[in-house]
Amino acid sequence: MPLGYDLPEPGTRKLRVNEGEAASVRSIFGRYLELGSVHALQRELEANGVKSKARITAAGKALGGGVFSRGALFHLLRNRIYLGEIVHKDAAYQGEHAAIIDGALFDNVQKRLNGNARRYRQRAMVRMVRAPLVGKLFDVSGEPMSPTFSRGKSGRSYRYYVSAPLQQGNSRPHDKGVRRVSALAIERVLVDAVARWSGQTDQPLRHIRSVRLLDGGLAIELPANFAAEALLHLTAEERVMRQDHASLVLILPLQFPLRGGRSRVTNGDRRTASPDPVLIAALRKAHRMTRHDGGFPQVENARVSPYERSILRLAFLAPDLQRDILAGHQPAGLNLERLIKTTIPIAWSDQRGALGWANAA
Repeated sequence: MPLGYDLPEPGTRKLRVNEGEAASVRSIFGRYLELGSVHALQRELEANGVKSKARITAAGKALGGGVFSRGALFHLLRNRIYLGEIVHKDAAYQGEHAAIIDGALFDNVQKRLNGNARRYRQRAMVRMVRAPLVGKLFDVSGEPMSPTFSRGKSGRSYRYYVSAPLQQGNSRPHDKGVRRVSALAIERVLVDAVARWSGQTDQPLRHIRSVRLLDGGLAIELPANFAAEALLHLTAEERVMRQDHASLVLILPLQFPLRGGRSRVTNGDRRTASPDPVLIAALRKAHRMTRHDGGFPQVENARVSPYERSILRLAFLAPDLQRDILAGHQPAGLNLERLIKTTIPIAWSDQRGALGWANAA
């Protein structure tokens, strides 16, 4: 029986309205329109202790009476039985039982559900284009990680992969596993690694079958035909986790330090060169704007643009860090945007730790 109705009287087939439950059903429909989100509705009902319909089977087994899942709420909000109708083979017929939701409220809820579904499909298509690890990335518990976006104060969009429990509001405070990673950082690390292992530089992420976060690394599954090439290019820290006729699973050491609830990906193998042409070009431009007296750079022309002022600091990095940038040995995830936004210490001895070189060494 759906919430809001009881079994018919013996000898009849007419559902009986359960007035107490019917009030809950009306409240659920109304609150969905106010909240505009099944996710938010599910959290509110759970917080308020609203439970699904409980029943006892003929065998005496207790069923139901638990918190509503989102799937159950979608079904409830679409159920035409609350209009006094019976649905059979996708066709609705007038039933004998009384309606407990009026037609206008039901129609408004359907419009909101349909509108949200269209927006979700559109966002999903965008995610598929911009998130090449969709359906391939899993957290330490094996939960799928889905793409999500946030906007900074400047309006810039930032991409992340977030595990399903965290997106559903079911995060566990005691769980120390990484549940959220920068999409740009982890995609860059994987592009570099897979291109080196496979020799495929054209969209190397498409060759990945799955990626699972581990404590201190990634388990990356590739087709078995990449084995011969990959085994020749493994570093001392990388290893084979599993190999058979169908697939090859390699372990890539990574560090995931958690800061403010966010995860930063750093490559544990600093020997793998990954030159960043944008960062290198900015470093060279910064030096072109300076003159060197006694070996120390000074601004040659004070009339510079805001962008030029923002990159000028690169000329004042410690010489060994600049050499690393030119050689492609900067920490994974360190790009021009991050350098511009980071407060760089004046002392060369402090710059390595502040910019992540200590973790990459």
